[in-house]
Amino acid sequence: MYNAVQQLAAIPEYNSEFKIAERLNIPIKKMRDILSFLISAGLCVERNGELETGPARIHLASDSPWIRQHHCNWRTRALENLYQEDQSKIYYSSPVTLSKADYEKIRRKLITMIEEIGKLVDPLPSEELVCLNIDWFKV
Repeated sequence: MYNAVQQLAAIPEYNSEFKIAERLNIPIKKMRDILSFLISAGLCVERNGELETGPARIHLASDSPWIRQHHCNWRTRALENLYQEDQSKIYYSSPVTLSKADYEKIRRKLITMIEEIGKLVDPLPSEELVCLNIDWFKV
């Protein structure tokens, strides 16, 4: 929830604790606890009663002790949204068999795509909170 709250604070439409709490379905007391932490950590700021993202950023390294929970949280959110009708969503699952070389080739392409997406979204104005979950693993 902390990351979602911080991201929503970047969208002018969600510049208050009440709007964010409603969007994420978080009790207002919990929302205040989250915001208290985010503001103290510099991840959010409050100016004239309106929320914004702060100068600090969150990025968990792949070896962070919290990275697994971070991935689980967002995949849980994806599962919760799976049954909501929305034609703009993309859900795709496709177990396949392929060569080891092709496995690595696709892995490299996914990493490149993720890096390109990161460069694209950073400078844009924030209008919507979305989540991209990509899994590529050997079964």
